[in-house]
Amino acid sequence: MTQTDIRMSFSEHLKTVADALESLIAEKRFLQASVLLVRSLKIVNNAEMQDVSALSDLRSYFTTQETVKLNYAVQVEGLIRVRFRL
Repeated sequence: MTQTDIRMSFSEHLKTVADALESLIAEKRFLQASVLLVRSLKIVNNAEMQDVSALSDLRSYFTTQETVKLNYAVQVEGLIRVRFRL
């Protein structure tokens, strides 16, 4: 299997990740969604994957999702602190 084949295989896999991520979030399975997101970001941000132009939209989507998840985590932490007076 050539490097191009491997990159295309990852590219095809990553296209399914967006749907899986949305499904996990809808089911409120945030830990699993976060793990999937972090793993996916590692793949799309890998130096060998930077030149795959088909991944640019996914890279942007995953980065946006990372920001959304971080904001959500901060809000949840604030609610926990208020609730338990931490």
